[in-house]
Amino acid sequence: MQIIVNCLLTDNNKALLLQKPRRNWWVAPGGKTETGENIKEAVIREYKEETGVIVINPELRSVATSIVMEDNKIVKELLIFTFHATKYEGENWDKCKEGILEWIDLDEVLNLEMDEGDHKTLTFILNEEGIVYSSYVYDENYKLTISDVN
Repeated sequence: MQIIVNCLLTDNNKALLLQKPRRNWWVAPGGKTETGENIKEAVIREYKEETGVIVINPELRSVATSIVMEDNKIVKELLIFTFHATKYEGENWDKCKEGILEWIDLDEVLNLEMDEGDHKTLTFILNEEGIVYSSYVYDENYKLTISDVN
């Protein structure tokens, strides 16, 4: 199981998101944790690596498992920690090796093309308080087949 961290940075009614070229889906920037690294250190490091920006005091808002199935076998299993931040230092890049970075109006974020689990997570972060705990199962085409959100 891979441990993934990402962060939704919001400022002035906009969110800094990353559009990945493979499916043209939008995501909150982030990536894999490194050995011995805690999730808060990881999200700050990963966010800077992908955006050029240092998020300040990111708050954990979602813990999710994500499983991809193919022929009734697990081919990918992730544990995803999603943070939210409203303060940052630095200027973001326009693009990085992962794709294009763009500030998107908050009222447009949920209309963007994105993974169905990410959509549920971002909907919660933008509209609710606290932490959401979720489980997602996808088929080989990344179509969500099972969703459990608490």
